[in-house]
Amino acid sequence: MRRNCQFVPFAVLVDMLFLWVYGLTSSFFTDTMMYKLTVIAEILMQDPHTPDLYMTRPGLLNLVLSNPETSALFGQFLLWAGGLAAASYLIYCIFQSLSWKFCFRIAGKEIGYQQYLKAFAKVNVLWFILFIIYSVMMILVSFRDRIGSLDYINEPAGATSSVLTVLFIVVLWLASLSYCLADKSKPVRKTFRMIMKNPGAVFSATIVIAAVFVVVDLLLRQAFSISQSMMVIAGIFIAAPLFVWQRVLLKKVVDKVR
Repeated sequence: MRRNCQFVPFAVLVDMLFLWVYGLTSSFFTDTMMYKLTVIAEILMQDPHTPDLYMTRPGLLNLVLSNPETSALFGQFLLWAGGLAAASYLIYCIFQSLSWKFCFRIAGKEIGYQQYLKAFAKVNVLWFILFIIYSVMMILVSFRDRIGSLDYINEPAGATSSVLTVLFIVVLWLASLSYCLADKSKPVRKTFRMIMKNPGAVFSATIVIAAVFVVVDLLLRQAFSISQSMMVIAGIFIAAPLFVWQRVLLKKVVDKVR
């Protein structure tokens, strides 16, 4: 691993570029999406016919679709959401496949970028479907909390943001394991098989990685309490290389136990 440490800055640079490009792209879409949800909520809360519509057809989605104006806005919201999903998938696959390729190289594994990009994009189809479901549910939770203040709205609590966040972390962990096997056939199936056959080694590595993540999070929070510039510096020179190290460690463990 030490012989290939010269690739660490390249992986860090790719990760930084990914965050920058994805941040710009997602803000372009989400600003419009959240604006439309805000307008929908305001229209429903101000419309005197909303209580009668809700009593006739209970359910927030039915309520939104029962009003022609909010129904049209919701259709526009779905179009923007679809655009965000497509853009996110492309950006994530292009940048993160390259970052993982460098992590493979640091771990001593040679693989071509085009070869890994195809495998990475294929394995991410499942994970992005789950990510879209997670994102939709988080949006619904936010919308429910916003409009649920009305007395006549009686929606079940459903999934909370905390539960959804835990599920998201689990999916992210499974996805990271599958990325280590993306150059193999049927990587998702092999990921679950590896976990069942070698749970001790996999979970031990996971605990180490999680501990490092917690330390990095505390470090960034402390740096931010000093200044935003200090947080950026700590992120680039400390957090980003550690995140690269986490992926390299995961790759080494997977290669050893699979």
